[in-house]
Amino acid sequence: MRRHPYIVAMRAYLDGIQSTVGKATLRERESKLLYLLEVMLELRLGTDPRTMDKEEIDGLVRWMRERNLGLAYQTKLWQYMRGLLAFVGNGVLDVMKARGQWRPPKRAYRPIAVKDDSWFAAIASKLANETGWRPRMVLAATAIYYHTGLRPKELRLAAMNDLDLRPWTITVRHPKGEGTWAVEGEKVRLFPNVRPFVLDYLDNRLGRLGELGLDPGSTERLFPNEMGAYYSEPGWRMARYKVFRSFGIEANYKVLRASFAQKLKDHGAPIENVSAALRHKTVATTEQFYARVRTERAWDALEEAGSQDRAEMKTNNQDLRRRWSKWNASGPERLVVASLLCGSGVSTGRMRSGKASAFGANGNSRTLARAVSREYRTDGDQPTLSAFRALGMSVVLHSLISVIAPPIGRIDHRTKQQPSAWPTLCLQSIVRRAMWCAMRGAATPRPALMVPPARGTS
Repeated sequence: MRRHPYIVAMRAYLDGIQSTVGKATLRERESKLLYLLEVMLELRLGTDPRTMDKEEIDGLVRWMRERNLGLAYQTKLWQYMRGLLAFVGNGVLDVMKARGQWRPPKRAYRPIAVKDDSWFAAIASKLANETGWRPRMVLAATAIYYHTGLRPKELRLAAMNDLDLRPWTITVRHPKGEGTWAVEGEKVRLFPNVRPFVLDYLDNRLGRLGELGLDPGSTERLFPNEMGAYYSEPGWRMARYKVFRSFGIEANYKVLRASFAQKLKDHGAPIENVSAALRHKTVATTEQFYARVRTERAWDALEEAGSQDRAEMKTNNQDLRRRWSKWNASGPERLVVASLLCGSGVSTGRMRSGKASAFGANGNSRTLARAVSREYRTDGDQPTLSAFRALGMSVVLHSLISVIAPPIGRIDHRTKQQPSAWPTLCLQSIVRRAMWCAMRGAATPRPALMVPPARGTS
C-alpha cells in the first residue's frame, strides 16, 4: 500500500508544504486525504491523482450529496484534494469549473453555536466540589477558555512564566500559524471573573506536583501531565472528554472561543475590539465564524427603531393633515381641480412631478357632473347652473390648451428633445383660479401664475 500512486503522491505533497503549514494542519490534511482514498476505493473509482478525470470527480460529488455532508466539510475535502491534484499537475478541477461541470461548495450561513453565562455557572457548580485532579484542571481550563477566547493549543502549551498575576495577563507563545505568519508574545487579559478559578488551580497544581514528586520550581508547564510534560493534543482532548461525559456536559474547548466573542458582542463591544481580542487579521473572520449580531437582538433593535419612526410619522402625519385640510377646505375647489385633471388627461402624480401631458378633452364630462352633484349634496347644497357652466368651461378650455400648448410627452424628432411642460401647467393654473372664483361667485382676481423653473431645466 505504501507504493500506491495515491500514497506516494500524497507523501510528496505533504513533504513539500511542511515548511508553510503547521504540524497539526499536516496531520489533518493527511487524515482527510486518506479518507478520500478509502471512499474512492469503495466506489471503485480511479485513485491515481495523475489520471483522475471527470468520472472520479462526479463520483465524489455524488457521494458527498448522498451522505449530506456539510458545506464547510465539503469545502475542506475539496481544498485538500485540489491541492494534491495541482501538486501532480492534474488540472481537471480547473477545467471542469471553466466548463461549468463542477463548482466548489461555498460555506453557507449558519447560526454560531455558543454557550452563555448560565451554562458556565452550571459547569462551575458541578465541578467545584470535586476533589480529583482532572476535574479541577478541566474546570480551570474551561474558565480560562470561556473568559479569554484562547485557542485550545495556546493554553495547552502555556508555561508558568507566561502567566503574570500582577497585571493579570497570559502571554500567547504558541499561536495559530506559529513559525509562519503568526505573531508571538501577544498578551491576553484575565478578567476579574476568571481570577478566582486561576488562583484555585494554582493551589491544586502545587498539590498535584507534590503527589507526582516533581519540583514546582523546575516544572515550567502551566498544565503538566503525569510526567510533568505538556499534554499532547489527543491527551488534552481526552481529559476534557472524560470529565464532560461523566457529568453529562456537551461542549468542547473550541466552542468556548466563539462563546467569549459572542458574549462581548452581546454586551455592546464594537466588532473591531472583539476581532482584536481574538487576534484576527480581518473583522470579516470574526463576523463569519465567531461573533455577529444575534437575530433576536437585531429584531429587538429594529422594533425599537420602528417605534421611534412610528412616533415621528404620527407627528408628521398630523402636520400633513393640517396642511391638507387648509388647502382642501372647499368642495368646489376640489371639483375644479378634478375637472382640470380629467379634462386634460393629467394625473395628480404627473401634475406634481411636472410630467403632465395634454391630450384634450377625453369624454369625462358625465363623470365630472356626477362628482359635482355628489359634492354639493354632501355639502348640503344643490348643484347650480353656474357649477355646470364652470365644468363645461373647464373642459372646453383644456381642449384649447391641448391645441395651443405644445404636446407634452411627444419628442421633437428634429431636435430629439422633449418640449417644456410649463406652458401647459401655467394655463392650467389660470383656468383653475378662474373656475374656482366662478363657482364661488366672486370676481375673477389676477391669476397667480406658476413660477417656471430655472433656465436649463424642464
